[in-house]
Amino acid sequence: MKNKIRSNLIKCIVVFWLLVAGPGLYAVDVEFPLIQSMAYFPYSDHHTLGKGSFSLSLDMFYSNVYMYDFQRTTINDMETWSNILGARYGISQRVTLELYYKTTIVYGGVMDRLIIDFHKLFGMTEGGRKDYPRNRVNYRYKDAFSYDKSLIAQAPLVLGAVGNLYRAGNFSINGRAAMGIPITPKPGFSSSKPFYTAGVMFSYHKKVG
Repeated sequence: MKNKIRSNLIKCIVVFWLLVAGPGLYAVDVEFPLIQSMAYFPYSDHHTLGKGSFSLSLDMFYSNVYMYDFQRTTINDMETWSNILGARYGISQRVTLELYYKTTIVYGGVMDRLIIDFHKLFGMTEGGRKDYPRNRVNYRYKDAFSYDKSLIAQAPLVLGAVGNLYRAGNFSINGRAAMGIPITPKPGFSSSKPFYTAGVMFSYHKKVG
């Protein structure tokens, strides 16, 4: 009886999420702190603002992370809530300066049971989730680090600039260069070394109707 009630509850949650909450959300790649500890890309806008214009943004990302290698030397079992505060200012019509500050809250979370029940409902494997305690942090990489409690980590401060390289009609090419400056290095979350990123963005905008 309890399993049937739980199954119906999960179905109701999924339907609600798709019909009500879904249209206001968008999916992004799951965050993996181990990868982002080397370099991360906080950019949400690839266009210049124009001289004297200023913008402030706050992007929030939630991820339920569960991954391990076959030897169990690397384990990522946690939930993360990341917040990226961005400030952009146009110093000219073609160049915009940027600053991004990111913090990540890591905790055991409350989604483990829901995910396991969701897998059971649709006949999917649990992927070894029962091998580790639910709703707890279990994040380690060989002998380099090991975390089993909730924590807050700061990513490197990112300073950069995006500039317009070419514009013709509806077509434009922008370029970006940025540097990540470590604030509080933490193994598995933030390296003690700075990183550099650069890229080129192509865009085409045309009004319809």
